[in-house]
Amino acid sequence: MLCLLAGEAQAQAGGMGGMGGMGGRSGRGMGGAGGSTQGGVDCRPSAAPEAGSPVQVNFRLTQLQDALHLRAEQMATWRSFAAKVRALAEDVSREQGRSMDLRPGADSGPLPGLKHVSRAVEAARSRMLALEEIEATSTALYKTFTPEQKTLADARVPEIVAPRAIAPVGSAN
Repeated sequence: MLCLLAGEAQAQAGGMGGMGGMGGRSGRGMGGAGGSTQGGVDCRPSAAPEAGSPVQVNFRLTQLQDALHLRAEQMATWRSFAAKVRALAEDVSREQGRSMDLRPGADSGPLPGLKHVSRAVEAARSRMLALEEIEATSTALYKTFTPEQKTLADARVPEIVAPRAIAPVGSAN
C-alpha cells in the first residue's frame, strides 16, 4: 500500500524528470540512491509517466489551471476543455494498451491484417473527433483569456493536448 501511494505521489509530481517534481533528481526512485522498499516490496517506479499519459496530462492541466488564475466566468469552459483533454488521454492510453499486447490469448489474440487496419482507422477517427471537440472548446476558452493567460496557454497547451503526437505545421517531419 505504501508503494502504491508513493508511486501515485511521484506520478502526480511529474515522475522522474517530468514537469513538476523536485529539481535535481538523478533518475533514481523515490528512495534516493537505490530506490526504496516497503515491507520487502520494491517501490522503485518502473518508469516516469510518459508525456501523454493520463496521469501526466492531469498533472499538467492542474498546473496550467493554477498558473492561469482563471476567473469565475472562465471556469465552466475550462472544466469542459479539461474534461475533453482527459478523455482523449484516457482513450489514447486504452488504445495503446490494446495494440501493444498482441500475444495469443491476450485480449482476443492477434488481429488479422485487415481487422488491424480497420481498428487503426477507427481509432484515428475517434481521436480526430476528440481533437475537434478540444479545438472548439479551447477556442471558446481562449477568447476569454487576458493577454497574459494567452501567453501561458500558447506555451503549455501543445505539451498537454498532443505532446509529440503531431508534428507542428511546417515542420520537416
